[in-house]
Amino acid sequence: MNYYLNNLAYIPERVRRRLEIVGNARAVVEPSKKGDLTLKVIDGRGKTISLHSPYDPRAEAKKILSQYKLENKKVVILLGFGLGYIAEEISSVIGEDTDLVVIDPSPDLFKVALETRSLTGLLRSPCLKLLIGEENRRIIDYLGEIITLDRLELVQVIEHRPSLSLKPDYYKEVVEAIKGVLEMGLMNLTGMSSFGKLWQENIIDNLPEIISNPPLGSLFGKFPDQPAIIISAGPSLDKNIQDLGAAKGKALLICVDTALKAVLKRGIKPDMVITVDAQVKNYHHFRGLELDDVTLVADPVCYPRIFKHFSGLKLIASHGHILMDWIAEYLCCQAGSAARPYVSLKGGGSVATYAFDLARKIGADPIIFVGQDLSFPDNRAFVSGGSYEEQWSKELAGKGPVEMKHQEYIGHNVISVKDIYGRPVATHKKLAVYQEWLHWEIARTKATCINATQGGILKEGVLIIDLAEAIEQYCYSPLDIKGFLKEAENYRPEPQLARLKADIKALITEASQIKQVCEEALSLLQNNSDYQRLHEINDQINQATTTRLISGSIQGVIQRLRPDKGLDVARDKDKFSRLYTAIARASHSLGGVLGQVVEKI
Repeated sequence: MNYYLNNLAYIPERVRRRLEIVGNARAVVEPSKKGDLTLKVIDGRGKTISLHSPYDPRAEAKKILSQYKLENKKVVILLGFGLGYIAEEISSVIGEDTDLVVIDPSPDLFKVALETRSLTGLLRSPCLKLLIGEENRRIIDYLGEIITLDRLELVQVIEHRPSLSLKPDYYKEVVEAIKGVLEMGLMNLTGMSSFGKLWQENIIDNLPEIISNPPLGSLFGKFPDQPAIIISAGPSLDKNIQDLGAAKGKALLICVDTALKAVLKRGIKPDMVITVDAQVKNYHHFRGLELDDVTLVADPVCYPRIFKHFSGLKLIASHGHILMDWIAEYLCCQAGSAARPYVSLKGGGSVATYAFDLARKIGADPIIFVGQDLSFPDNRAFVSGGSYEEQWSKELAGKGPVEMKHQEYIGHNVISVKDIYGRPVATHKKLAVYQEWLHWEIARTKATCINATQGGILKEGVLIIDLAEAIEQYCYSPLDIKGFLKEAENYRPEPQLARLKADIKALITEASQIKQVCEEALSLLQNNSDYQRLHEINDQINQATTTRLISGSIQGVIQRLRPDKGLDVARDKDKFSRLYTAIARASHSLGGVLGQVVEKI
């Protein structure tokens, strides 16, 4: 019987279009000993590969899944579909809020499954997501969307090994892509766990700046088809930093904070400097500088003294922090809300990745990287003359060469990779993750991307040419950069101050109440009493705006308390105790910093 039309009714349009153009697969469908169909495929070398047990494919699927605990998983990724037995078995055991993602490179074999088996029960499941015949980049994009921080540790990958043997290179790339998505997510989670409280405090401390300065989003799309150069602080910048002078006024010079002093010492003033780091050490990149004619692009989490001491134009660059999203509800811009000026920047961990997203969102083309080593050529960590060397020289006080500090910064936990010239170079795994993020995002970017670093490991999707050549070829016409940046002035926010102050005061009161009920809950837990009241307290905590706003600052605690099953007050007293303690502390902290800033706005 041909089940194709019935199955096709539940197939997404994107997959359906692929099925319309595929030829016949080199496959044989035949009954197994138990009666269910099995599938044999002839690979490119003429070898016959059985994708399922010739005896009992359903029992085989159950046996494969017996190796995994899927009950609490939120994302299950199945590599290889075959005739769908494993996917059906997974669908029968996962919860309704779990995504089952099927990745298979062969639409022709998928079509065989649709023709020979009734799969409507599986295909109409809202949990099922089909990535059939998709390129690696599309897979990365999709997984990046569904593997959110709260799901990061709840992902399971299941390999259908016979399918993998048919297209080993494809699946190898997919596995690496999945690892990359998880590593990037883990890095973001680590940042939130380590700096969540500091980010929250800095955003609130920076509130007077946030409500007084234009949002970066006001410039998105306003620099179309004009060249931009992202200046990073890699050691290779020493090779070509002087060439940047020829690009001044002919390209938008976007400098990352770590490279700022090195560039200024060569007599070159960038048009923009971008900073996203919340730590006090980041202030050293700006200390003692007068920068009236440089524009600061700063995330609200950045160290507050950077904002306060910067004399030039300041633009607010949100990365989507939940507290910043709450503040933005009280801000409108003179040029109208249609511009969506508080659209977030996207980054992959380093300030240079945020600079890249800035360049493409303003419409720049080409986007030229310089100083983007992502590695340690000649055992150096940064360009000479930057703020790190400045600080290290003070620490050494003539007791040794600054190269000692470069080596100390690099440390010993390095890996060896090939640079753009095929030579071995040392890097950290974290930098390799930044490289992979840039490779992914460059592949999704319409603009021409050029690596003019003259070193480093950024290779995929970029033209590799020397900086002088890139400037001569792409940066030849004078640009009205001051006029472009001045456009942001039209978007200075008009904050609804009365409503903002009133809601902050209400939030301070609520934060105090949440702290009190958490302390009450801790007492009830200690005395093993009144679990009904605990459920009432949990409802109050869940519904509070305070809880939503502090979620980032307690993310590390939330992740460590992740249960295998739903939390139960009586059974999980220790977990609830730690959670109540964390919420009480975070609520107290939120109320305290809000109280300090409310009279300053």
